[in-house]
Amino acid sequence: MKYLDTINKRFITLITILMFSGSTFMYYITKYTISEILDKQLQNFELKHIGTTANSINQLFLDSILTAKHFSNRPTIQSFLNYEHLDRKFYPLIIQDELNYLKKRFHFDKVSMISLKNGIYYDNFGVLNSDLNLDILKKVEAFNIDVLNEKFKIDSSVEFDKKKVGLFSVEFKFNLIDKLFEDIGFFKNAKIFLIDDKFNIRYSIDRESISKKLDNELINHFQEIKNNKKGFALHGNEYLFVSKVDSLNWHLIVDLNKDNLIGKFDSVFYSMKLFEILLVLIFVYIIYVIFTEKVNRPLKLISEALKNFNPNVGFDKNLYLGGVKEFEDIKLAFEHTSDMLVKSYAELRESKELLKDVVDAADDMIFFKDKDLIYQVCNREYARIYNQDGDSIVGKKNIDLFPERKAIRYTKQDINVLNGKIVEDYRWVDVNGEKRYFYVKKSPVKDSDGNIFGVVGVVRDITNQKEMQNTLKEFNMELEQKVQEKTSILAKTNSKLKESIEKIKDQNSELILSKNNLEVALSSKSIFISNVSHKLRTPLNSIINFTKQTLLDLEKVEDSSFKEDSNKHLNRVLKNSNLLLELINSILEYSDIELNRLNISMQEESLNRVLRDVFERGKSFAHNNEIDYKLYLLNQDIFVKINKEKFSQILLNIISNSFKFTKEGNISLRLFADSNYAIIEVEDSGIGIEKDKQSIVFEPFEQVDNFIQGQGLGLAIAKKLSTAMDIHISLFSQKGYGSTFRLKIKRI
Repeated sequence: MKYLDTINKRFITLITILMFSGSTFMYYITKYTISEILDKQLQNFELKHIGTTANSINQLFLDSILTAKHFSNRPTIQSFLNYEHLDRKFYPLIIQDELNYLKKRFHFDKVSMISLKNGIYYDNFGVLNSDLNLDILKKVEAFNIDVLNEKFKIDSSVEFDKKKVGLFSVEFKFNLIDKLFEDIGFFKNAKIFLIDDKFNIRYSIDRESISKKLDNELINHFQEIKNNKKGFALHGNEYLFVSKVDSLNWHLIVDLNKDNLIGKFDSVFYSMKLFEILLVLIFVYIIYVIFTEKVNRPLKLISEALKNFNPNVGFDKNLYLGGVKEFEDIKLAFEHTSDMLVKSYAELRESKELLKDVVDAADDMIFFKDKDLIYQVCNREYARIYNQDGDSIVGKKNIDLFPERKAIRYTKQDINVLNGKIVEDYRWVDVNGEKRYFYVKKSPVKDSDGNIFGVVGVVRDITNQKEMQNTLKEFNMELEQKVQEKTSILAKTNSKLKESIEKIKDQNSELILSKNNLEVALSSKSIFISNVSHKLRTPLNSIINFTKQTLLDLEKVEDSSFKEDSNKHLNRVLKNSNLLLELINSILEYSDIELNRLNISMQEESLNRVLRDVFERGKSFAHNNEIDYKLYLLNQDIFVKINKEKFSQILLNIISNSFKFTKEGNISLRLFADSNYAIIEVEDSGIGIEKDKQSIVFEPFEQVDNFIQGQGLGLAIAKKLSTAMDIHISLFSQKGYGSTFRLKIKRI
């Protein structure tokens, strides 16, 4: 102002005349120039804000997508939706709390999930039965975005053991995106579209356009913008701005009228005409006021506040910046950023404390050094072995903690680790006067770009393992000495054993000769018994036939006393003759078996049919009505390969034996089967067999009870026939509680 006062009045008058005479000319020049500049500035301004808005939309969808995917992969959600007995009454409070937290945290309109097993629908309010088509829901892709009722719905499939069990969904209203455009005045009269990669309109200020296809003219301009890579294009009097929403591969399109943008500044041009001279006169003053009072001072205050910023307290909210809106906005932005920094700093501090607690809880010793090999972290156990606390170690180097020789060695190891190597070391350390042996492993720590920025070490006390190793080594040496001694003894024993083996070979030769002689003798015995039995059977059959004929003739005798006595004596002769004949037949059969004269032909038979026949034939042995004789068969027929006659003889010999030793109770014939074998059991409630006599029941001419009539050959024959047909026969018995004979046959 002082400088203007010194200007010559004539010069001022001349300037005034020139300014007024040229004001009209300058008005048009200024209007044109400012319009062009304003046009370019508005282009950049709009492009910048559209890009920022697109990033905000992208972040909104990205948060929603990541949240849906993250919670669909949560084990609690997966296990819950896979639960077999899921119903409307079963809704854990912890899951409902998580859904409510998500809704509030990200401003979702609704957070929900649906079970594909029973169609029950769960959201942050409660539980509902879903009327949705489960078959359609099962075909939903692993990730899906849908538009309904002015909302965006993001679905993410929930899988359990690679099997789809449900859907996890988040929804947010269009008004979250509307607010992004309402905050910027230039969008007021604009046409705004959010389109997918097929040019379908997924969002618009004009709700009627949603779900329609973008018109062809705008599609052509959109392609032009993608080709010129400027982010905008002018078609007619309209600006078309395009920005990509990366997370969805969608695009934000803003259609603005150029005249509407520039026309907002017409009043400014007219005002400039009236105040042009005044603005020139006060220009210097305005610059001074702006840059001294309105700019420099607030900037200085902000700079001082930032220098004094404390992450524990935050930005000074009482800072006064002269009431200038722009600086007040900057102040609000700093306050918002400050709050986020304070919160992040608190979370970081909590994370560090948690990490420290976890590291301190480890039994191993853990430390971390930065790139300058300065200790930044060490747990309590690591500090203890060096008789220090953690704070006294942090901030120091090896040379500050260890003797020079050890410090140099450890530093060389750390340098190798910083070069990408993993170092392993063993060292003895004096811990409170006691020597301890430690294993040390050092590894490089890399950032997300793969750059090494530190060394992490894990130290483990292996003193006990070392002592065990030494003890084991001593034991091995002692064992080796004993082995050598035993080897010497064994060599001597082997020499004696060879001599014994030679003697045994001589004895075996004598035994083989004796065995052959014995087999010849046994064969001769069997042949002799067979010949004698054949010679006895012929006259015995004559006696039996004669006795039967005599009994028939006695029926004609009238003397009842003579008839009764003769009949009694003759029946006794007939009974004993039959028993003798049965004995001879058994001896002959056993001799044939021993002499390998049996020619057993095997064929496929039905066990149900064979056992029914044996059961009926076995009834002939029942002379006592007090015995309950039963047959138990399977519903399914079982087939085996046997000789039916010989197999029936085995069972009849066993059943006959059971009737002989059972006075009362029951005798049962049962059939069992598994996947490979058929099992037949004959069980009785007779007198049973003592354990020490069970081994002789299958020997010829051996009887457990000599007072019961029999030849002692029935079970011996059963054993021989079973062996010949590859049937395993066994006995289970207890004195006084009966016996069970079991046959095990391979199924066909």
